[in-house]
Amino acid sequence: MTLRSLLPRWSRAQWLLRSVVLAGPLLAFAGTAAEGTVAGVGWTVFVLVAAVAAALLPASAAPLLAIGLVIGWWGGGPADPLHPAVLPAGAALVATHVAAMLAASGPPGLTPSRALVRLWLRRGLLVCLPLPLVYAVARGVAGAPEPPYVWTVGLVAALGTVLVGEWAFARTLGRDADLVVGTRPPSTGAGL
Repeated sequence: MTLRSLLPRWSRAQWLLRSVVLAGPLLAFAGTAAEGTVAGVGWTVFVLVAAVAAALLPASAAPLLAIGLVIGWWGGGPADPLHPAVLPAGAALVATHVAAMLAASGPPGLTPSRALVRLWLRRGLLVCLPLPLVYAVARGVAGAPEPPYVWTVGLVAALGTVLVGEWAFARTLGRDADLVVGTRPPSTGAGL
């Protein structure tokens, strides 16, 4: 028995995608060190275990758990949750989500098609585009007193964003399915 026989039989693309799924939450979590807050052992172990589970099981809820733990830490752990390090942390979490979606788009040995990878990379970049603007707005209103209607407006804005996203991406669902079918398995040398 060799070390190679113990490793999963993933394609190179799967190794790369799952490495991003593993590294994304860890980098976003470590970003609070730039703010001056170091997490305790408990939080670190939770995020590490969730990130490893997300890399091994990208089609499960583990990627969402890893992302949720990091968001929870950023919201409650650091003294300044609006430190500029939150921007690369947000981008790392988007990269985690996109990589998990691509890794889960087929069997572990399957290499996602280039068209599918390009489509999801574009989507990830589009999601990251408003990060600086949202950060600037959050920084601008950070010291202001909270108006009584802010949660209602926020909920309506979030719901509107979800509905517009559903409408925009519902038209591309069929294209996504075609892109997944166009994938190619790695050459294993063994027939089925």
